[in-house]
Amino acid sequence: GIDRDITAHIRDQETAQRRAAHLEAINRIIRAGLSAQTFQELAEAVLAQLIRALQAERGFLWIGETLVVHGLNEEEAQTWRAHMQRDSSPAVRVETDTEVEGAPTRLIAPIHDGTRRLGGFMLQALDVEDWPQDALALAQVVAEEVAAAGERLRLAERVQTQLLQMQMLMNASPEGMVLLDPQQKILLMNPAAQDILSQIRPTQVGDALHVLGPLSLAEFFQSRKDEAFQEIQVEEPPLILDVIVRPVTSQGRPMGWLLLLRNVTRRREKQQQEALQSRLAAVGQLAAGIAHDFNNSLAVIVLLLQMLMQDAHLSPRSRERLETIQRQVQHASKLVQQILDFSRKSILTWSNGDLADLVRETQLLLQRTLADNLMVSIDVPPGDYGLRADFTRLQQMLMNLAVNARDAMPHGGRLHFSLERVETIETSGDPERPEASGPWLRLTVSDTGVGIPADVMPHIFEPFFTTKEVGQGTGLGLSQVYGIVKQHGGEITAESDAQTGSTFIIHLPVLSSAPEKDATATNGPAEERTEGVLMVVEDNRLLLEALCEVLEAEGFRTLAATSGEEALSLDQEAGEAVDLLISDISMPG
Repeated sequence: GIDRDITAHIRDQETAQRRAAHLEAINRIIRAGLSAQTFQELAEAVLAQLIRALQAERGFLWIGETLVVHGLNEEEAQTWRAHMQRDSSPAVRVETDTEVEGAPTRLIAPIHDGTRRLGGFMLQALDVEDWPQDALALAQVVAEEVAAAGERLRLAERVQTQLLQMQMLMNASPEGMVLLDPQQKILLMNPAAQDILSQIRPTQVGDALHVLGPLSLAEFFQSRKDEAFQEIQVEEPPLILDVIVRPVTSQGRPMGWLLLLRNVTRRREKQQQEALQSRLAAVGQLAAGIAHDFNNSLAVIVLLLQMLMQDAHLSPRSRERLETIQRQVQHASKLVQQILDFSRKSILTWSNGDLADLVRETQLLLQRTLADNLMVSIDVPPGDYGLRADFTRLQQMLMNLAVNARDAMPHGGRLHFSLERVETIETSGDPERPEASGPWLRLTVSDTGVGIPADVMPHIFEPFFTTKEVGQGTGLGLSQVYGIVKQHGGEITAESDAQTGSTFIIHLPVLSSAPEKDATATNGPAEERTEGVLMVVEDNRLLLEALCEVLEAEGFRTLAATSGEEALSLDQEAGEAVDLLISDISMPG
């Protein structure tokens, strides 16, 4: 009886030890199922625990496409795997090869989720004739845990795939997209959003996003308008953003927010430039009409003034007064010319030349005329700077910019001209053609002055706009520069900073080939004549009468007409040849 008691006691101890080992294996397998990130990691951990707990010498486990082996070669394992795949039985069982005497028994456990086979495992123990029942129970529990862990991994892979697909969609979006949790921490953002936010402050996934420039996101969420973007302006760096917000919910519960961001800074700048172009064009059209009429009045005054000054009996005092009138008329004529330049109505004298030569000549002129505390420098790399232009008007443009720079540097500074050749530029006036192919000449004129205030910048090219005191400027200098550039088919932009000064960037279209010297006739002086028939065509009657009076005083006979039709009629009725036609080129009819 004592031997039986000892044997039973030993058997109970072995059973208890096996169960403890089995429980430890189950716990480890459960932890592995929760922590494994891949099927390979899960299969290796589970097979190792089974081999240890059941003291098996050989075995393999497969789940999905993953196969791990212990004590077997892979070819043998693949054979057994194929055998198990053909067997549709879901039960854990023990098999023995009855045809081979002394063949070890095999513990076989399929892994399934109740509807389909997911995998399985097989173990062999050489010194085990029959597997105990608790080994089969362990195998059943492990198979269920592996099935559950495998399902978790499949769901995780599916979620990860969906996240990757969503991230790909977000990355492909030109708009910035930011996903926030309820505490406004960034869960996801695409490169467009990263680029926008990093311009304001360094931002990474996981950071809290409570403000966007001057905008409090909490207030924005409460007062949001889902139907439209809201524009916000960031002062430093200067950015204009369109922002829209959408709540993110799951089964009716708030899960966070989706922010959509657009950097519309460049678009707004383009719109402002287009508005400026339209405004300046309208002002230019009005100014051109006024300048034309005013110019006609000045022409009458000049002609009559010249006739009065030819009077030999004129007293010195009267001559002095007439000379004063003449100087004031000349000053008024310069103002009219500036208005005509701005309105692009000036008649240009085109010629081929080299812009680099003009810049060098202007530098020498300015060095002689500007104060000693103003330094004038140029940067003109070797190259082809051929240009077809009115070089007198271009020199006027450079002088206006120089005077503007001088006034911005009352205590001295540096005026710098640089010139280069470029192939493509951004255009300011045509939204359908944001870039224009060249080649172009880029002329940059910069100073180290006080800069132009931000509220003044949109108006600097408007005629008669000035920040100088009364009597110190006409407000036509930069508007004349603008008109000259535009009449040459060019583009001009301005940049300014209170710390570094102002910069004007001018682009002018260049010649397709090197400039040629203009041929000038040198056949001697033209023949002077003081007789003949001249036809004068001018729609302004006062100017017409003054012109005819001056010409007749010189000995010419005149035919006066106020329109083209009248001139043709007079020519047919005159009965004599007209030696010279003098006509207004911008006249009705």
